[in-house]
Amino acid sequence: MRTTESSVDGARLTMTQIEAPEHYGLAVSPLAQPVALTSMTYAKTLASGEQLSFGMNANPNYVLGFAHTPFESTGFMADKAFANPYLGFNGYQNFAGYGMPLNNHWSVSAGAVSSFDPLAMQGENAIALTGQEYNKLNTSTQTGLLELSGRWKDSKVAVSMGLANEEESLLGGSPGTYFGINDATKTWFMSISAAKQLTADTWLAGSFSYGNSSSGRQSNSLVTSVDSVNSQSWSLGLMTSNLLRKEDRFGIAVSQPMAVNSGKLDMTVPSGMSEEGIMQYENRSVSLAPKDLEYDFELNYYTPISSSSSLSIAGMYRMNPGHDSNTEDQKILALRWQKFF
Repeated sequence: MRTTESSVDGARLTMTQIEAPEHYGLAVSPLAQPVALTSMTYAKTLASGEQLSFGMNANPNYVLGFAHTPFESTGFMADKAFANPYLGFNGYQNFAGYGMPLNNHWSVSAGAVSSFDPLAMQGENAIALTGQEYNKLNTSTQTGLLELSGRWKDSKVAVSMGLANEEESLLGGSPGTYFGINDATKTWFMSISAAKQLTADTWLAGSFSYGNSSSGRQSNSLVTSVDSVNSQSWSLGLMTSNLLRKEDRFGIAVSQPMAVNSGKLDMTVPSGMSEEGIMQYENRSVSLAPKDLEYDFELNYYTPISSSSSLSIAGMYRMNPGHDSNTEDQKILALRWQKFF
């Protein structure tokens, strides 16, 4: 995988590419391309201060929220902890945005985010699915939002509001056929993020997001109704640079991934069989709010080794993974060495 970034005349372009498998001695289809583009982001600031941006299979945090702060791209394993969770229900995020300055410090931005992944339509992937099948799998979420942000030399604050429209899903989850919901789940959300520079090399940041979702049921589903669903998430982090070596970076973060805090499903479920052999049903309500919440704790250290290589070490502790205390806590240690050619 190769990531390149270039900046010129107020424009910044970042691309990530991956080489074809045969470059690593693996069998590959003759339809595969030598190099495939996996993600791309572009932002252009005009002379008037207006900003145009778009991205494919990328993180909208590049131009929203913590953009232009060290938390724009943290390097944490839980990197999405510092991104708006309602913009990334699934892995593919493609966005376009427009920003306009209000004065020297404040600006307003409008953006649209979609889960469609045009970069997957390369080589043999282009014939793997029909157009109808491909669109069904890759257009599950469309989101629009407005963001008001203030930026100063040593701080930034951003408040965003928007609407996410999901197809056959609820907050990124797919209940399945018998517990299915309809294809019009709407989530109104609000997100607040703030970053403050404490010293020349140290930044503190935090974020909070809240959403309200409403949906219906499919005709063949056991679900009879879906109550209003409220969800939220938060994160807090500290990053400092030039700690042990020049241009190194150390970070610590604690976060609660998005979780439902109120809401329920009403269902009609089989309860038994009558003496006449007729199936009997009863109504039940199931809470969507977990009894336990997941909390993630992470330490991360990055340092350049040379002008063309770097080393990253990260440790992560997940308490109640998946918001389930019956799941054993997870301890993760990662070591990454990167060499640029």
